[in-house]
Amino acid sequence: MKTKQKIVLLCLMGFIMILPACFEKLHETSSTQSKTSINDVNENLNQAVKGTMQGPLFKREKPVSNVIVSKDGFTLVNTDNTTRYFDFNQIRDPNVTHEKLAKVYVVNITHQAGNNVIFRDFNSAKMFADALYYLKHSNDPEVKQERARENEDCLRQVRNTPVEPILAGATAADLNLPCSGAPQDQIEAALNDILVEWKSKGFISLIRHSTASQLNDLIIKMEKGILNLDHKVRQLKDLADEDARRVQAPGQPAPKKKALELQNLAHLLEQRKTILIVILNSVKQVAAY
Repeated sequence: MKTKQKIVLLCLMGFIMILPACFEKLHETSSTQSKTSINDVNENLNQAVKGTMQGPLFKREKPVSNVIVSKDGFTLVNTDNTTRYFDFNQIRDPNVTHEKLAKVYVVNITHQAGNNVIFRDFNSAKMFADALYYLKHSNDPEVKQERARENEDCLRQVRNTPVEPILAGATAADLNLPCSGAPQDQIEAALNDILVEWKSKGFISLIRHSTASQLNDLIIKMEKGILNLDHKVRQLKDLADEDARRVQAPGQPAPKKKALELQNLAHLLEQRKTILIVILNSVKQVAAY
């Protein structure tokens, strides 16, 4: 063997030998961790991702700006608006590993390379891992029962949302809701229910107590809101189409499941747009007199 080849081989062997020393497992999630509400879990996830950063090895390990939790999984929204979806049934029990050479903290989501979230600090990584563990085991009977109670409490609070921002085309993501513990589709459906009830009970009161100028202002707000909803519906449908066409990668969650969730959200917003158009036409008729 040539001298140069021997040197390269020795360097590789040396790197392999020291590689384990470069990684230190600092935290493992388990069932003994303290229980928390699903609402707090969502808040913890979105608080933790503020400490994320670009991964040193894989391009897909991008900084995360938001986490959207659904019934069957969760979506990481990256800072460049790309997304990564993970099904709860296919993720591993997360742990926190310290990569000493890169000086970063890693939370492993699946066993496949590149499906990690990279953090600048240990506390953010631990908060994210603990919240993820809770969500992964959300189908355990005890946790499932607890989540059902929290969902109902959340929806009960959502039903008290004022109608004004909904009339202006607001979605759940636009509102500063008192909770986020229920799935997004259930929250959007509850907001639609508020609008339907107001159309039957509150519309007459609004007409009686509004001036012509106030009605015209409402017409403008509603028209802008309908345009905003139309834009969001198109975005959701485009994302659903992309996911439906995407080929499932080995070890990755089926994209069609996410596509169905996006289509359901688009359908709910379409319903809201239809209700708003009916109300808008009625307001225009009154304002014309």
